Amino acid sequence: MSVWIYVIILAVLIILHELGHFWAARRNGIVVEEFGLGLPPRILRLGRRGDTEFTLNLLPIGGFARMKGEDADAGPGSFWSAPARARAMVLLAGPLMNILTAILALVITYSLVIPGNGVWVLEVDPRYPAATAGLRAGDVIERADGQPVHTRAALVDIIRQHADSPVTLDIRRGKEHVTVRVQPQVDPDGIPRIGVLLAARVPLWQAPLIATTELAHFAWGMVHLPARLLSGQISPQEVRPLGPVGIGKVFVDVVNQQPSPLVRLFTILRLTAIISFALGLTNLLPIPALDGGRLLFIVVEILRKGKRVSPEKEGLVHLIGMALLLMLMAIITYYDLRYPPSV
Repeated sequence: MSVWIYVIILAVLIILHELGHFWAARRNGIVVEEFGLGLPPRILRLGRRGDTEFTLNLLPIGGFARMKGEDADAGPGSFWSAPARARAMVLLAGPLMNILTAILALVITYSLVIPGNGVWVLEVDPRYPAATAGLRAGDVIERADGQPVHTRAALVDIIRQHADSPVTLDIRRGKEHVTVRVQPQVDPDGIPRIGVLLAARVPLWQAPLIATTELAHFAWGMVHLPARLLSGQISPQEVRPLGPVGIGKVFVDVVNQQPSPLVRLFTILRLTAIISFALGLTNLLPIPALDGGRLLFIVVEILRKGKRVSPEKEGLVHLIGMALLLMLMAIITYYDLRYPPSV
């Protein structure tokens, strides 16, 4: 089941990416000749609206928005003849749609999926006292030592006051209410811990800022990966690139490890946000054939005061870039199948 969830999510994220291009093109007077669900060959013509033909295609991953004159001037309404600003907006719209989707997924997760009126237990470490005391993933801790707790910080503060005595936790477990006493374990760093991973619901108005901040930290971490690798802080295996197959393997394994339906939903939405955000960032890289590579040519055009690279030369660069990307994807897919990643 998790495999199909991953396939559907990946297809939806790619379609949303193409919808971003489609919307921006229409807004800027660029004709979209075909919007396809799935990848060719074509199965069915779904209809036409204005200049756009909508089609259903055989390969069920993703979709595409084929614009008039993408690689050469085809007259009014073509992508090539549009002003630089309009072309840049069209190219940016796809990745931005993925980034906004990632933010929305996290907003839903933090403000709607996480149970309210307490602090949610996402994971229980079997090496710590919480597991011995009987805490489970999916429990909602409503009170600690009789005090209501609504944030992780509040609960952590109470736990850290119990280096030498048990803490009493009032828990909501489904429709049941249970009380447990846990003696925190003092780790070598001197901090008492019970061994749980926690999450707490945030108000809807706060969730976008929290989601954006988390994704910014993720992006910052990606930028610093090469430096951490060169300095030996992480091993090459930890930064091994994964393709759709490898990402799918990690997705399925992580989701299947979750002990309850609500924790699985939480995990699916967070992984969806990460995949969508990574898809957006990857497409912004200045690599030929990607949106970022095409944007780079527009930047060159602007720096040259409107003088454009010939369509033949630009087309050749993107063709070579696409061939190299497909070759790289084939190699990564081989390694994903030959040496599946583990979590």
